[in-house]
Parts: sequence; structure tokens; C-alpha cells
Amino acid sequence: MNLINTLTEKQILALASLTGNLEPEDEEKGTTCEALRERLLTSAEACAWDEKQVALALYLECSPEELTEARHDYYGMTVYELGSQEYAVGTDEEADSAWDQELDNYIEECIEPELEKIDIGNLSAYVTFDRESWIRDAKMDGRGHALSRYDGDEVELGGDFYAFRMN
Repeated sequence: MNLINTLTEKQILALASLTGNLEPEDEEKGTTCEALRERLLTSAEACAWDEKQVALALYLECSPEELTEARHDYYGMTVYELGSQEYAVGTDEEADSAWDQELDNYIEECIEPELEKIDIGNLSAYVTFDRESWIRDAKMDGRGHALSRYDGDEVELGGDFYAFRMN
């Protein structure tokens, strides 16, 4: 698992502790960070953790096993649940794609129906909706504004992964 290979010593210790891979005698034995890394890699394979799950677990300070994958995705990003909390997690590319889809969906479901209701009489030939300008302006607020329905924040998890809280 590439993500585990890129973790800092502090992150390795945190993940080892959260997953029960840090044993009390490790400090006495002088277990190295690399030994813990190997132990985590073995656990990741045995437990079928994916990199997104590990990255989110480190952010939430929980074991990857506490995160369950939801039965749905969010515009192609994987959704994980921790209790009642839901997080969409994706790579930079997946988040960009989800962002574009969310903005297109907003236009189709919220803006276009309202435009159809407007009666402007003879001016209708002069009034247009500039979709590209609207999308450009909406993107000024950042991806979190469109994708994180809970607080509008985008969380950089590291390893090219980003999370968006859904609720």
C-alpha cells in the first residue's frame, strides 16, 4: 500500500496505535518505525484496507476498521461512514470531476427551472444565462463549498486524497 510507505514516523505511530498494532513492549524492545510500517502493511493486506480508508482514518483518529464504506458513492468518490458521519473521499482528479458534476447538477435542478419561470416578455431575446461564467464564478469558492454539504470545507488528507464531510 503506497500510502503507508509515505507516512511520517508520527503518522506510523498514530496509525499503529489506532489499529492495535502498537504493543506495550515495542518501546522497550526498541521497535523501529520501519518494523511498525511492515506490521501495518501486513494488517492493511489482511484487513483489505484501501488507501482512502487509511488516509481518512488518520484524519479522524480512528482505526480504518471503524470506517464502513457506504452503499453509494458521491459523483464517483467513495463515501465512508463513521457512526452518523459521512465523508466522501477521492483523489484530486476524482474531486475535480465530482465538482464539475455537482455544479452541472445544480444548474440543471435549481437554476434552469427558475429561468423557465421568468416572464420577461419582449426582452427574452436579450436575456441569457451564461453557464460557463456561472461555473467559473462558482469555482471561486473552492471545491469544499460545492461538495461538502456539512461545513463547506475540503480536507487534504495527504497521499493525493481529499475528504468532504457530507453530514
